[in-house]
Amino acid sequence: MEDRRYSSLRIVAVLLRVLAVIVLLLGGAFVILGGFGRFGAFDGLPPGLPGGADPGFTAATLVSLVGVALYALFLWAGGAMITLFIDLERNTRATADMMANMGRRPAPPPPPAPRPPPPTQRL
Repeated sequence: MEDRRYSSLRIVAVLLRVLAVIVLLLGGAFVILGGFGRFGAFDGLPPGLPGGADPGFTAATLVSLVGVALYALFLWAGGAMITLFIDLERNTRATADMMANMGRRPAPPPPPAPRPPPPTQRL
């Protein structure tokens, strides 16, 4: 059975990864719909006309999209680092146990069982 230490840290790692996915999906949707949709980047009008896309708003929308992606990436990496540290602790503990047992001699094998005497022949 696997050792289940640090269950609360495991929960935090999963929550960080779930939050990263939520931030990426919802944040990306809000930036795309709010930035491009509101400022008319999809209507095909040239910049400067009423309702046309303003290059400053388009650039701000793209920068916001990159910011959302980076924030989601950092959340995901935080969850992965927690998992990494838990695995590192488990491996360190296993190595310490193995090294503690290296200096001990294994128990000698048991002596062989005595052989039964050979059968005698009757005439």
